[in-house]
Amino acid sequence: MKNDFILGVVLILISILLIGSASASIINTNITTHNTVTTTTNSVAIPVKTSLNTSKLYLIDSGANKFYWLERGGLFSYTWKTYRTHGGSVIINVHYKTSKNSWNGTYNITQVSKDKLKIVYTSPEVKLYTGHSSEVWYTTSKLTPVEYYLKTIKAQIKSNGYFFL
Repeated sequence: MKNDFILGVVLILISILLIGSASASIINTNITTHNTVTTTTNSVAIPVKTSLNTSKLYLIDSGANKFYWLERGGLFSYTWKTYRTHGGSVIINVHYKTSKNSWNGTYNITQVSKDKLKIVYTSPEVKLYTGHSSEVWYTTSKLTPVEYYLKTIKAQIKSNGYFFL
C-alpha cells in the first residue's frame, strides 16, 4: 500500500513537470517601446501580450549586430526583435546604441491591398531629422508582410540596422 502511494506521488510529480515544461514554451510578457522582451527563441513563435492595439504578437526573428561606423561616433550596435501580429502585420522593434546615446525605432509593415504594403518607421531620430513623428513608405509587392520581411528586409536589418525600399 505504501509503495503504491509513493509510486502515485512520483507519477503525479512527473506529470506536473512535463506539463510545466510544455507550458514554458509559451511565455506571456508585457512590452512597450522602452522595455525589451527577455525571451530569445528563434525557432518557436512566442505569443506576447503588448500595449499596442493587438492582443498577441508572435516572435518570428531576433538578433544583434555591431560594427564600427565613424559617422555614428565609433562603435554602433543594435538589437532587434521582429513580431507577427494576429492580423498578419509585422512589427520590428530595434534598439540602437552608440558610445554617446541610444534610441528605439519601430517599423510596422501592414498589407493595404493584395499588391501593396505600407511601412511606417517611428523613432526619435525621425523626429529629430524630419520634424515628423514617423516616416511612411508604400511598396508594391504581392508578398505578405511576413514574407516581405523574411525575403527583403531581414538581410538589410542584419547588415546595418536599417532598411531601404
